[in-house]
Amino acid sequence: MTTGLDMRTDTLVYQALFLDLRHGLVDHARDRYQLTHGQQSADRLRGVLGAELARAEELVASSGETSVVQRGRQDLFDFLDISMFHKLVEQGKVPLAPSTGSVVLDKARTRTILTLIKELKDVRDPTAHPGQEPMSVRDAMRVIDSALRLCERLELAESLIASLEQVHAELVLRAAEPPIPNNLAPFDDTLPEPETIVTDFVGRDSELQVLRAWLRSPDRPRWLLVGEGGKGKTSLAYRFAVEVRDARPDGLAGAFWISAKRRRFVAGDIQALRSPDFVDLESAVNRLLVNYGFSELLSEDLPAKQDVLLELLDTLPVLIILDDLDSVQTEDEDVVEFFSLKVAMTASKVLMTSRRDFAGMGSTKTVVAGLDEEAALEFVRTRLAMYGLEEDVPDKSWARKAAIACEGSPLYIEELIRLSKFLGPVSALKSWADTQGDTVREYALRREQEMLTDLAQEVLAVCSLSPTPLTIPALSTVANRVEHSIVAAIDELRRMHLVLSGPEEGDPTFHVNQNLALLVKRGLNETDEKKFRNALQAFQGLGFDDAHNHKVRSFERQAKLLLRAKRPDEARRTIEQGLTECTEDPTLLALLGRSFAEMQPKRGVDAVKAWKRASDLRFGEPWMYQSWATLEQSQRQWASMAFAAEEGLRNCRADDVRLIFAAGLAHSQNAQYLHRSLQTQLARKAVGEADRHLDRAIRLGTANNEHPYYLSKAHRASVLNSSVFGATRKTERRIINWLKAMPDDVYAREEASRRAPKYPSLGELLTQLDEGRSATPQ
Repeated sequence: MTTGLDMRTDTLVYQALFLDLRHGLVDHARDRYQLTHGQQSADRLRGVLGAELARAEELVASSGETSVVQRGRQDLFDFLDISMFHKLVEQGKVPLAPSTGSVVLDKARTRTILTLIKELKDVRDPTAHPGQEPMSVRDAMRVIDSALRLCERLELAESLIASLEQVHAELVLRAAEPPIPNNLAPFDDTLPEPETIVTDFVGRDSELQVLRAWLRSPDRPRWLLVGEGGKGKTSLAYRFAVEVRDARPDGLAGAFWISAKRRRFVAGDIQALRSPDFVDLESAVNRLLVNYGFSELLSEDLPAKQDVLLELLDTLPVLIILDDLDSVQTEDEDVVEFFSLKVAMTASKVLMTSRRDFAGMGSTKTVVAGLDEEAALEFVRTRLAMYGLEEDVPDKSWARKAAIACEGSPLYIEELIRLSKFLGPVSALKSWADTQGDTVREYALRREQEMLTDLAQEVLAVCSLSPTPLTIPALSTVANRVEHSIVAAIDELRRMHLVLSGPEEGDPTFHVNQNLALLVKRGLNETDEKKFRNALQAFQGLGFDDAHNHKVRSFERQAKLLLRAKRPDEARRTIEQGLTECTEDPTLLALLGRSFAEMQPKRGVDAVKAWKRASDLRFGEPWMYQSWATLEQSQRQWASMAFAAEEGLRNCRADDVRLIFAAGLAHSQNAQYLHRSLQTQLARKAVGEADRHLDRAIRLGTANNEHPYYLSKAHRASVLNSSVFGATRKTERRIINWLKAMPDDVYAREEASRRAPKYPSLGELLTQLDEGRSATPQ
C-alpha cells in the first residue's frame, strides 16, 4: 500500500499508479492469462507484447532494477508496465474485463478502459523529470479518480481500491484552496435558442437557490419541477440550465436538453407540435446517444443501447433536462423509470419538468406555482414599459389585478399586456376575466393584421415560421424583397410590438414570441405557408441545412470525447473527415484548431489558420479565442495575441473579462517590444491600448467578482505597462491601488517591496497593512 501521504502531490500520484495500481494490474493479467492458457501464459503474453517485453528485459539487464518495479520478479508478467496494458486490452487476446453478456456493451466498456489507461500511462515520474511543472491537486484528483474507475471496470482487488481511495481522500483535503478556473475546455450543450423558451425571466430566486444546492448535492441525482401549465416550469429549467452551461461546474461534461412537449397552450387552445425530441424510452435513449456522438449505435437493440448510454452517463457525466415529461403516454412511462432509477445510479444529474407528479420523488421536487406577488408585479411593469402603456393604466391597482387575473403566469401576463395595447388596459382586463383569455387574443391579432401592409404581413409570417431569429438580409432572401423594403416592414411591425429585436451586438435579428408565432401560423392559408416554408429551407441551404447540422453535431461530440481523452491526432482525423462532409463549418474549424494545439509537438501554424477561419465565420464561443491567445502568448507573438483576444471580443461578449485582460496584456508586451525596437510612436499607441483594456478588465473583474488570480495578473500587467517608458508616478499610483484592492496578494506585496526604495509611500502602505493585520484578533 502507498504510504507517505505527506509527500509532493505528483510524487504521491506517481507512486499510487506505478506501484500500487501497476502491481494490481500485473497480478490481474497473470491470473486471467493463467486461467485461459495455463503453463503457456508467458508464451501467449510474449506473442502480444514481444517487442515491448524484449526492450524491457534489455533495459533491466543493462541498468538493473528500475524504480518502476521494486519487488522480486516471479515471471515474465512482472516486466509489464502500465503503458503495455493499453495494447493488451486493445488486442483482446485474453479479455481482462469480465464480460457483460452484450457485445455492444463489451465494446463500449473496452473503449472506456482504453481511454482510462491512456490517461494514466501519460503521467510522468517527477523524480525522473524534475523540471516539469508540478501536477495540480485537481489534475491529481482526476487521475486517481480515473484509476479507481479502471479498478472498478476490471474488478481488481478491494485492497487496491481501498489504497487508491485513501490517496483520493488525501487529495480532497489538499484541494481546500479554490482552484484557478479553467474555461478553455469546451462544455457540450444542446440547449435550445432562448427565443424558443422565454423572452424574459423575472424572479424565481428561491427556486434557483434550491436547484443550485441540488446540483452540488452528491446524493440527490434527480429533481422534478412540477406544476400547472403556463406557470414557468420550462423557463425555470432553462434559466438553470443556462447557469450550469455558463458556470461549467467540475464533474459535468455538458448539459443535454430533450423535450417531450407535443403541444403548447396558445390563445385558449392546445396546439400540436410536429417533432418532440422523444416520445418513449427508445427515442429518448437515441437522442442522448446522438448527443454523445454515438449515432452509429441507433440500429442496435434497446437493451444494448441503454447499457452503452448508462456507461457514457457515468464516464462522462452531464446534466440532463427532461422537459414536459408528462407528455409521454401512459404506456410509455418506462422512460420515467429509466431516468429516475437507472440513470440516477450514474454520475449524471437529471432535472425533469412535468404537470403531474411522479411516485417516489418525495423531497426531490419543487412545486412551481405562478410568480409571487412581487415578481408578478415586476413582470407586469416591465411589459407595460415595453408596450408604452405606463400612462394608460388607470391606477396602481391595475397591475395587481392583472397579476391576479393571470394567476401569476408569465405566459398569460404577456398576452394580456399585449392585448391592452389595442383594447385598452381596462377593456382588456375585463375581456380576459370574462372569457379567461380564450378568444380575445385571436380577435386582437386579426385587428392588428388588418392594420398591416401586405409586405409587413409577409414578414410577420416568415418570422413566425422560422425556428431562429432572422437578420434583414435573411428576411430579404426568404421574402424575395429588397432590403430597404424589409427595413420599412420591420419598422411597421416594431411600432405595433409584433416583432422583437435580438441582441444589440452584431447584426440585428428579429423574431416573434412563440405564442404569437403559433397564432400567426394557424391563420396562414396552405399556399402561403408552403411558399414561405420552402423559401426558409432554401435560405438554410445557402448556409447550413438540418442535415448539415446533424452531421456536425455527431462529429463534434466524437471529437470532444477524443480531446477529453487526450487523443488529439484521432480527434483531428475525425474533424477533418467531418469537414469533408460539412465544409467551412465554424464549430468544426474551432475544434480542428484545438486538436492541432494539443498535439505534441504543437502544430501552432495550423491551429491559428483554423481558428482564424472559424473567427471569420463568426464562431461565438470564448474558449477558442482564449486558447488562440494563449498559443500566441507562448510563442511571444504579442500582436497576434492581441488580435486573437479582440476577435473574441468582437464575436463573443464584449465584456468577457479574460479576453479583455488577454488583449491588454498582449498590447502591453507589444509596447515593450516596440519600445526596444525604437518604434516610439507605435509603442505609445500600444501602451494606450493596453491601458484601455487593462483598466476595463480590472473594473469589470472587480464588479463581477472575477477570480483573484486573474485580477492579480491584470493589476500586475497594468503596473508593468506604466513602466514601459520608465517608472513614473502612475506606476506608484497603480501599485497603491493594487495593494488597497488586494492587500493579501503576494505579488502586489513583492512589487511594492521592490519599488519601495524609489517610492517611500509604498513602504509606508505596506507597514500600515501589516500593522492592521497584526492588530486584527486571531
